[in-house]
Amino acid sequence: MGADMLIASLGFRKEKTAGRTRRNIEALLRAAERKIRAANAVSDLGEYRDFCLPDRAEDNTTMTDIKQTLLRDLKDIRCALLGSHRQACLIDGGGGIDILVSGGLSWGDDPCELFTAINRLQTAGVIEDARYARTLMTHAH
Repeated sequence: MGADMLIASLGFRKEKTAGRTRRNIEALLRAAERKIRAANAVSDLGEYRDFCLPDRAEDNTTMTDIKQTLLRDLKDIRCALLGSHRQACLIDGGGGIDILVSGGLSWGDDPCELFTAINRLQTAGVIEDARYARTLMTHAH
């Protein structure tokens, strides 16, 4: 049995200048933080219960624990986008989108912590991916 290659990615809108792109990313991260802090129940976090909590873990996991985990994940995303992170790469996705990519080989577990962070935040529905927002806007017309 071999390893599988697993990739997690998150799209961000690229602006004309690095400063504007940075401000856009910071605004997106602040919005995600507000959503995390505003959550009152696991049901406020998208499909988090189904995909991020082991069976029966919800009985022992408090909302405070979940929020702390998601806020740590957000901090890792911030570091990957605005600083440096050895588990990430930022690539040009075309169409004015940059894509944060993380992952690696897996033998049944997550390949790296940033991969897990991206997946948890997306599953909780607290961070927006610019690739999908653009698609939704295109189909709305």
